[in-house]
Amino acid sequence: TKETWHVEVSLEDSNLYYEPGDSLGILPENAPELVGLVLKNAGLNDSESVDWNGSKKSLHDILTYDIELNLLSRDVIEKWSQKSQDSKLTELLANPAALRDYVYGRDVADLLHDFPVQFEPQEFITTLKKLQPRLYSLASSLNFAPEEAHLTIGAVRYENFGRKRTGTASTFIADNVPVGQSLKVFVEKNEYFKLPQDPST
Repeated sequence: TKETWHVEVSLEDSNLYYEPGDSLGILPENAPELVGLVLKNAGLNDSESVDWNGSKKSLHDILTYDIELNLLSRDVIEKWSQKSQDSKLTELLANPAALRDYVYGRDVADLLHDFPVQFEPQEFITTLKKLQPRLYSLASSLNFAPEEAHLTIGAVRYENFGRKRTGTASTFIADNVPVGQSLKVFVEKNEYFKLPQDPST
């Protein structure tokens, strides 16, 4: 019943090398539907330009490529609480179990819906966390598939709190990366999970 994808990434001319036990890091993009909902709930203009690492970039592009929208953290809730002064957020922060329950399965769009705050665009992006790469165990060997990295990815899709949800990287790969498109990837070495040097072991 699980939607599982066999993904083959060409490493030709990349100078990337891996061994069994290593992982492939993928820099994903947020789903267009989630970016749109976050902008709508925040009441912000997607074409608004803000400063990002010393240069101007549209809010839409930052929310697509640079900001974590799918996962909430205590840091984000604390900044939200300081801005909103909402007593319910103060209570959440004082109760670790309740905070865990709240952030599980919720995203930035939910936070905007549940605790509306009027942010300036620049302030909004500095309140949120940077989008992190997702690591996938490599499902191939360069001996078998030279210059290729094979991944086995389970597409995350579910419904929660009245909305359809998707995983950041898994459905980015499944839905938004056509054959032939380039990906931003890197190899994450794992020095502690390796086949033994002696093949007789």
